[in-house]
Amino acid sequence: MAVVMFRSSDYMPDDFPFTVSLKSEKRYTKPTHSHDYLQLCYMASGSCYHWVNGRRWDLHAGDLFAIPPFAAHRLENRPHFPFRMVQLDFAAEFVSQQSLDVLPNRHEPLPQVQLAAPHQEAVNQLTEAIMTEWSNREAGYKLVIRAELIKLIVLLARQSARQKACDPGGARTASHKHTVLEAVRYIESHFAEPLRLEDAAFVSSLSPDYFSNLLKQLTGKTFVETLTGVRIRHAKRLLATTDLKVIEVCFQSGFQNVGHFNEVFKRLTGVSPKQYRLSYRDRN
Repeated sequence: MAVVMFRSSDYMPDDFPFTVSLKSEKRYTKPTHSHDYLQLCYMASGSCYHWVNGRRWDLHAGDLFAIPPFAAHRLENRPHFPFRMVQLDFAAEFVSQQSLDVLPNRHEPLPQVQLAAPHQEAVNQLTEAIMTEWSNREAGYKLVIRAELIKLIVLLARQSARQKACDPGGARTASHKHTVLEAVRYIESHFAEPLRLEDAAFVSSLSPDYFSNLLKQLTGKTFVETLTGVRIRHAKRLLATTDLKVIEVCFQSGFQNVGHFNEVFKRLTGVSPKQYRLSYRDRN
């Protein structure tokens, strides 16, 4: 199978060899390809397959991966699993040599680096800051993007080293890791329903107490925190991309009470749903 080659000269200006884009199950590069620049991607939500060197990796929300120049890879949809991925493309000279040297092996792909909840939040903040600077392009935006990207590279390097060093949950946790992640994907697909801890545990074929403990070990979040986070992310997308009333966003996101929805949304985002929508549209 022929490998499609992408070159930075076709996509990036020489004086600022960087670009950021959002990928989804409807918009991504389908054929096997390589590029003469580096690529760093973050799975913001959902799930898809990632093929590298003939091996398939199952990517899920919270995963990072890095592809060096000239390494062939491709993404593949998972049936019934939408996804949203932030893709950062940049030439090696865009960041310092020292920052790239922190990677375990900068010339080898990192097909999947799994992040615990606190690090997922840090990456969310970094990628959102990069996309905001890229969109607004205010004075000094190039400096900010470069600085945030270097932070992301360092975080990736540290998490990759930890992932290779040990399994924090131990052998027993590792044996159930796949089933717990399947339950997380179930939550991501059924968040609009009145889900209970018992429902997610049933998907994992584990007792509710044991499932709850494993979920906390693997993601850093409780069941309620996981479900609420998925619902708020969906609400943010609806507020940003539709004209639905707040009460409609509330119910379509799985909340049963608009007052509770407003309270939780403000606690997690710092602003009310209406303020979030206005702020998003002012930025865009």
